[in-house]
Amino acid sequence: MDKEARFYDIVQKGVSLLASTHIYTQRNLLNKLETLGQAVSASTLSNIVNGNRAGLPVLKTAAQGIQQIIRQELDMEYAVEQAAFIQLHTPGWQPYIIPEDPHVARDQGYVLHVDGRVSIQQKTDFMAAAQKEVIEVGVRLKTFAGYFDSRRDSEYKDHITALLKRGVHVKAYLLDPNSNLALMYFDDRAGVQAAERDAVAESKKSLARLEQLEQYMARNNYPGSFKVFLYRHVPYNQFLAVDPDLEGGKMMIAHYMFGIRRAECPVLEFTRAKQPVLFHKYRESLRAFVKDARPLF
Repeated sequence: MDKEARFYDIVQKGVSLLASTHIYTQRNLLNKLETLGQAVSASTLSNIVNGNRAGLPVLKTAAQGIQQIIRQELDMEYAVEQAAFIQLHTPGWQPYIIPEDPHVARDQGYVLHVDGRVSIQQKTDFMAAAQKEVIEVGVRLKTFAGYFDSRRDSEYKDHITALLKRGVHVKAYLLDPNSNLALMYFDDRAGVQAAERDAVAESKKSLARLEQLEQYMARNNYPGSFKVFLYRHVPYNQFLAVDPDLEGGKMMIAHYMFGIRRAECPVLEFTRAKQPVLFHKYRESLRAFVKDARPLF
């Protein structure tokens, strides 16, 4: 079997396999291929599946993408000798379901929320596809804590609990309110925003609520953990990162603007697949920022 015929065989058998195991349509697969950075058009995939003419470069792209989906979701690999997908039985293998992300504009690869902090519904939708971890980095996390004890459980808490039950780890980071850095930071902002004068006291209240929440979550022994951390760096921006080390990773970022309420700072939403360079830069910044953070327990 030559290279062209092999690519056709991989795609055709792979599409059939995924349709039978996961009931995926071609639209599902197109979305997943886009997430993996192996995007092809709907007409191209249809042509390949139906044995119609397709160029070798797009054949290769589709074949590589389909193999990656099957390897990560089914632990199977195409064996050239058998011309079939075989089970690998990889030790310690865990399925990773390649996400389909409808939130980010396909043409630009990002969404800018100019009005600032997104709604609870937007946040829960954004986190819903998480498979490994969700990371929230803020300053006081007052609003974050309030989502759990000042709103109906169905609005936010139930969504986080659902993630924990699936084995997703949720990590929350806030500025250590007992640090000199916190005093300096809030004192500086209080010069133009009077509300920041009580920020340290408010931050300590948030911390106490988050301590109780972490203890509550721990008592339930969910497969996923809920952990709170304290950092001691100047807060440059807010992070909401979903699976930052996986192909389906995505982020929301809001830079803290001097003189502007943090809730009103524009939010940039983007994915690893559509904005790989941007994603890499923010992921490295996130890693450096939380590296020395101290867990509460």
